[in-house]
Amino acid sequence: WGWLHATTYKLLRAPLYRILFAVLAPERLLAGVAHRWQAFRRGTELTIIDKRDGFARLRLVFPAALHTDLTLYLLSAAFQAAVDCSGARDARVEVEARSATEALFACSWSR
Repeated sequence: WGWLHATTYKLLRAPLYRILFAVLAPERLLAGVAHRWQAFRRGTELTIIDKRDGFARLRLVFPAALHTDLTLYLLSAAFQAAVDCSGARDARVEVEARSATEALFACSWSR
């Protein structure tokens, strides 16, 4: 998990992405997540189903058996790196629940 978080964090801190993340607070980053996800990952859908101060719950819908426990766990590391890059402190992203066709991610952070 740590290596994927570190690699994603390093990628998102590169000059091209750093400019984008410098102006995005976690709330703004997550507000546009569905649109950005759809642009790169056809056949799956990522939406915010709950959002409040310092917390968001994401729902990922995908074709049956596309993701395993491991790939969802690794996605949580990548999501956490993105939230970290948006200036969040103490960010945590965890797989809250999963089935053969969807997963719920709980995201929390402080500013």
